[in-house]
Amino acid sequence: MATQTAPAEALVTTWDEYIREMEQDLAERRKSLEPLKSGQMRLGERIGADPWIDITQREIDRREKTIAVYEALLVRLRAEREASRKHSLKDRAPRPRR
Repeated sequence: MATQTAPAEALVTTWDEYIREMEQDLAERRKSLEPLKSGQMRLGERIGADPWIDITQREIDRREKTIAVYEALLVRLRAEREASRKHSLKDRAPRPRR
């Protein structure tokens, strides 16, 4: 059974769309971190009747780690996109005549 591969142009478009979505998500995550870091917003948790516990720093740390993962993924995705583009261009290059 033969498998069909997507044209390189379609792969590049898919990379572009995925990268754009990740960049937008990353921007939203950075924006949501601002009020926590500036002290405008604090987060807490409470278990049962126990007193509230400030978990703001824990949440800042968690969000910063998530942002770092997104940034690393974007570096990798951009490299993959460029590799797809180079492959696509190579496929389009005119072949020498014999």
